Amino acid sequence: MGVAGVAGGWGGNGCKMLGIRCAYKDPGRLSSIIQGIAYSAINGAKVISMSYGIWGIDPTELQNAVNDAYANGLVLVASSGNGHLQVAYPGACDNVIAVGATIQEDTIWYGSNYGEKLDVVAPGGDNPPLGFDGGNIYTTTLRSAGSYAYFSGTSASCPHVAGLAALLFSANTSLTNWEVDSIIRWTADTVDFLRYPYGPDHWNEYYGFGRINAYRAVLVATEQHVSGAITTNTNWTTCFRRNYDQY
Repeated sequence: MGVAGVAGGWGGNGCKMLGIRCAYKDPGRLSSIIQGIAYSAINGAKVISMSYGIWGIDPTELQNAVNDAYANGLVLVASSGNGHLQVAYPGACDNVIAVGATIQEDTIWYGSNYGEKLDVVAPGGDNPPLGFDGGNIYTTTLRSAGSYAYFSGTSASCPHVAGLAALLFSANTSLTNWEVDSIIRWTADTVDFLRYPYGPDHWNEYYGFGRINAYRAVLVATEQHVSGAITTNTNWTTCFRRNYDQY
């Protein structure tokens, strides 16, 4: 599973892929990431999936690139990171959906980063821990030379959320990026709530708004309930939950 596996196609509005290699593991990759974000925005992308994380940087230029892309209607999704630390960049940027990892028991993966910047979680971890070259996500990887392999981590979780964003855009082409962001967060399932209680805003630092629920998200997107339900006032989250708990 991954971006294409989740996004699939919706009539004539199916998902198309634009692959951009942002100097992965190269010492100068921050500038390459910034260039990759800008290139995506210029070339018509609707969703950016970023399965990498970096720490110890001045995020100013990166945040500027993210803001420009978001202002152009893109949804940006990034892995939270795998060190059981605070969310890494670019996931820690504003206007980016930071994604943690869950295991097959629908609980948090031991290595998933957490904190105030975390937005949602998605399948990606393994139990028992098998390392990044093992796990329960079967997909194409760099390690498998263009074939398929198992691997784990928040880099395996991020594509599920990016794929869901693309699926929502294809299911309802009138949605804005802000609406897609909001639907993903507010249709998530608040899993493992007995061990990690969610606050009044349905969020906690280990799961964010919860584990994504593609079925509920598509129902909301296709039934056109977003208009009038999500507003920019301080009560929009409560209103959204009240209207969509039925799903």
